Amino acid sequence: MKDSEVLDGIEKSLELLKSLRDLEPRYISSDCERAKNGLGKGEKVNTF
Repeated sequence: MKDSEVLDGIEKSLELLKSLRDLEPRYISSDCERAKNGLGKGEKVNTF
């Protein structure tokens, strides 16, 4: 692998992580709402 290919891979990974970080608050808040409402008992809660 060339250095440029490695750097491209790292940049793509960083972009993916940034997009996941942007999504995270929505997932956490929806899980909190479900927990408050007593829905999904015994369900695995996604909080990353």
